[in-house]
Amino acid sequence: MNKKTFAVLALFGILLSSGLASKEERRVQLTETNHVFLNGAVGPETMTKLQMDLASLDLVLPKSEPVYLVINSPGGSIYYGLKFIDFARSLNRNIVTICIECQSMGYSLFQSFGERLVTETSLLMQHNASINGLSGEYPGEFMNKVTFISEMIDRLDQMNASRVGMSVESFRKLIAHDFTVLGNEAVKIRHADNFVSLTCNAK
Repeated sequence: MNKKTFAVLALFGILLSSGLASKEERRVQLTETNHVFLNGAVGPETMTKLQMDLASLDLVLPKSEPVYLVINSPGGSIYYGLKFIDFARSLNRNIVTICIECQSMGYSLFQSFGERLVTETSLLMQHNASINGLSGEYPGEFMNKVTFISEMIDRLDQMNASRVGMSVESFRKLIAHDFTVLGNEAVKIRHADNFVSLTCNAK
């Protein structure tokens, strides 16, 4: 990880660990060798880098230790998000997600692995998928694209609904008008598991 990225994480660490941790909070110290960081939109470049970072970390970190996936993302591509989820799950290791800001596809990444950690000021948001720039011959190419996108959205909604203990129908009603929640409430309604007291160590 480059020093600039680690400096950003260190800043978040100071902000997120302000005050004394309660007994219910998980204390996590991020180091250069135990976490990967998504800081931006979900797209081909960011997810390729995240996948490479995770693959490199998987080679050196003992399987008995978790990888912390820190997420600060406004969302982005469902396709590239799902590709990363499939890759990360194929590693068969414990991935703990930590939410700074998890919107749209960022929210789905947060829900997709092991323990989900938040602070009281973490922001989670999910909404109905938005589709832009769809074109092609009708009914052939255009309908194939619609089917492909619909299948991705169905899979994502099923994954998210299952993780928060809801039916797909109920989950879709919940997110129909930009469901937004802070960390404190997210734990109460099962959209997160525990609170975290987060610090960073560059050594």
